[in-house]
Amino acid sequence: PSAFQSGDAPKIAATVRGNASSNAITEEGAGTTVNGVTYTNKLAVVKVTVTDPGDGQLVATSEVVTGENLTFTNTYVPLPTHADLSSSKELTGRVMIDGEFSFTLTETESDFTTAKGYTETVQNDADGNIIFSTIHFNEAGDYYYVIEEAKGTAGGVTYDETKYQVYISVVDDYKGRLVPTTTIAQVATDEAGQQVTAEVETFYNDYTIDGDGQLVLEGTKKLVNKTLEADAFSFGLFDGEGKLIEEVKNDAEGKFSFSALSYNETHVGQTFTYQVREILPEV
Repeated sequence: PSAFQSGDAPKIAATVRGNASSNAITEEGAGTTVNGVTYTNKLAVVKVTVTDPGDGQLVATSEVVTGENLTFTNTYVPLPTHADLSSSKELTGRVMIDGEFSFTLTETESDFTTAKGYTETVQNDADGNIIFSTIHFNEAGDYYYVIEEAKGTAGGVTYDETKYQVYISVVDDYKGRLVPTTTIAQVATDEAGQQVTAEVETFYNDYTIDGDGQLVLEGTKKLVNKTLEADAFSFGLFDGEGKLIEEVKNDAEGKFSFSALSYNETHVGQTFTYQVREILPEV
């Protein structure tokens, strides 16, 4: 479409300077920019000569003496615009840590598959906010991006494999502005196997404990001035209330160890106290 609508054409002002045969022509609004149009500073001086050839009809001729011609060229350039993209992260099972998950924004062709070059990777904050750098646009057009989570290696974490398609339409309003419109969609498959889209912008991760934690308590017996024999001494593991959990004996090198103590997710945040004591032989 034309940059100028009906009634918007540039206005030319003519003034008489010096004698009546010279006109100076300038564009109204010279040197200014209105609605993206920069008006020229050009000045054209036209010399008009009027002669009487003697046939009852005066003849007027013109000559551009300054400015070369009467062509006035204007330039239309809309102001740049921008778009800010963000998403969010939710983690169930434990508290989320600032910067522990990464997310990538990639510019693509219209198929949302073929990368075009621009890419950025950012991390979440402690509240799950995902903020990408501002994207700047200098011309109208259609722009395509994909946002996805970078799969990590944290134990117990199930990573979200969702890809979000971002379509940004930048339109020139021909009043000096570029106007962006952003659409973000999640492509998924319904129960019938059909592709559907949903306007969702959140990545969901789960944290689960894969197995119980175990701890083995070990000790060493030393005997001075006598050879240490295996099974010569007994040692007991007691709980915090003094109740015997297990009794073991030393080996030939004086080492002894108790069976592994197991802890599950119900024990997270708890503190356990144990006592290890040598058990005196009965006399």
